[in-house]
Amino acid sequence: MSIRSRQHVPSRFALAAAVCAAGLLLLTLPRPAAACSCVPPPPPVEALESADAVFSGSVVSVEDSFRETDFGRIPQRRVVLELDRVWKGCEAADGGERPRRVELVTGSGGGDCGYGFEDEGRYLVYAREAADGSLTTSICSRTAKLDNASDDMAALGEPAYTVPEG
Repeated sequence: MSIRSRQHVPSRFALAAAVCAAGLLLLTLPRPAAACSCVPPPPPVEALESADAVFSGSVVSVEDSFRETDFGRIPQRRVVLELDRVWKGCEAADGGERPRRVELVTGSGGGDCGYGFEDEGRYLVYAREAADGSLTTSICSRTAKLDNASDDMAALGEPAYTVPEG
């Protein structure tokens, strides 16, 4: 073996060691949070049966807030909608008038599956009742902009009641 070939062996070894060290370093870096993963929602009539509330309405406000948990403060969004049609839920409290507005909670978006409500948008909402009694929805439900929910609207049929304007 010549002197010249011996000089290249340590540099190849050093390069291989550096690549291995870099690979090990990458394995120790924090990984990004997992993205939201949903099972496809059931057909509209099945989704109506399993939801606690199904209604359509216009967004009045979207407000960022936090929910206190054992793990700290979790970001969420509180959404108020002006109701126009109700297929299920949104009952009157203590026999009073049916509500004209409803508040629901969703995640803040991204990995928590929160639905991205837009101010003044019109939506068909499939909501569940959380342990604290609040209504909640996510991108994993059939909730959709009203313009994109014509198939759902046809499958749901006539609402249980329509909220009069004013």
